Amino acid sequence: MFNKELKFISDLNLNKLQDLGSKFTLREIKNSKIHPSLFKYIEASVELEILQDRMRMQSNSKFDYSGDRINNYFSLITKEIKRVKTF
Repeated sequence: MFNKELKFISDLNLNKLQDLGSKFTLREIKNSKIHPSLFKYIEASVELEILQDRMRMQSNSKFDYSGDRINNYFSLITKEIKRVKTF
């Protein structure tokens, strides 16, 4: 019974994503009405990738990227990437 419910839920959400086509934005994923926990997982995965990229850049740089203003700019960059990036 439990396995059938899980399969139904996963198939339902997968179908919602497949209806979006081959490329879509986070906004389109959210508007597809997939389960909120799945959307949060996808969004968190994107944020993790952005953070890892930022850490690679900072570790290989000769410049100091610390400070509140710079962190604010990185936050704005993260929001913009999440807004326009297609998957």
